[in-house]
Amino acid sequence: MRRRFFFPPLWWPLLLILGVLLVLIFVFFSGAVLVAFGRLGLPPEVAFTLFVMALLGSFVNIPIAEEVSYEPVLRVREVGIFGFLYPMPYF
Repeated sequence: MRRRFFFPPLWWPLLLILGVLLVLIFVFFSGAVLVAFGRLGLPPEVAFTLFVMALLGSFVNIPIAEEVSYEPVLRVREVGIFGFLYPMPYF
């Protein structure tokens, strides 16, 4: 049996409220960033372009190094941080 957490007619109003909140948060933070760049003396067009490029660039992860260990791993313990489990090797 599948468990439902919300009453089905409440899905659409909930999604609408979450969408409006997402837009409001984006407008607030983008306004704050534009004001900060404006105080640095950048024109609004350049500030907005830098803001959008920083948001888009945050999705790209370029690895610059890889850690290699030459010691054998004796044991792996899982450590929970903010509800996520990460393997922690002991050498």
